[in-house]
Amino acid sequence: MAQIVVEKVGKEAPSLNDYKPIYAKIKGKVAIIFGKSFAGKTTLAHVLTNFFKKTLYIAVDKNFDPEFFKEIASNVEYRRVYSVQQFKGVIRSLQNENNHDYIVIDSITSVASYILQGDPSPRKYNQLNSLYDWVFGVLSNLKPKVTSVIIAHDKLKDFESQETVPKMSINSLRHVDVVLRIADNYEIQLFRERKPVKMPVFSIRL
Repeated sequence: MAQIVVEKVGKEAPSLNDYKPIYAKIKGKVAIIFGKSFAGKTTLAHVLTNFFKKTLYIAVDKNFDPEFFKEIASNVEYRRVYSVQQFKGVIRSLQNENNHDYIVIDSITSVASYILQGDPSPRKYNQLNSLYDWVFGVLSNLKPKVTSVIIAHDKLKDFESQETVPKMSINSLRHVDVVLRIADNYEIQLFRERKPVKMPVFSIRL
């Protein structure tokens, strides 16, 4: 696991310069930040606003309070959504017109809860995976002018090793370039990175 920043996030936060490696890693890409509740995911997303000109922050979590982050964020437009339809409307608007260079969804796990609503049936999961695929596809089409960060909770992958992964379908990660995990000790770790594929060059003689 590649460690990007060893300083604490969310508690005794480091200086802005310490976040430059993370900014460089996600700039112009679609990224996921995941970890446990209160690990510092939302704080990290807000600190990163200082590297961009204008941020669109799509707040889905019911307990989110933008007042708490005013001192560490810069040039942020908040849009609160309270349903799947409202969320889809905001994402759909990005296809038509967008003047932001940094987009945050906080959190995709909360969007999932609106769809599942205590009914983890195969039909509901199919709806959820289709939504993930569409949202990530829209964000991917905005690259490289727009950087997108999707915040997600974690889930336990292996009980013995206590390894955690983002709480979403692995198939949904095909549009995601970088996945960052905030560990228990508040370290930001590079969990996954998609490398660009170099296409072979063919020479044809006529």
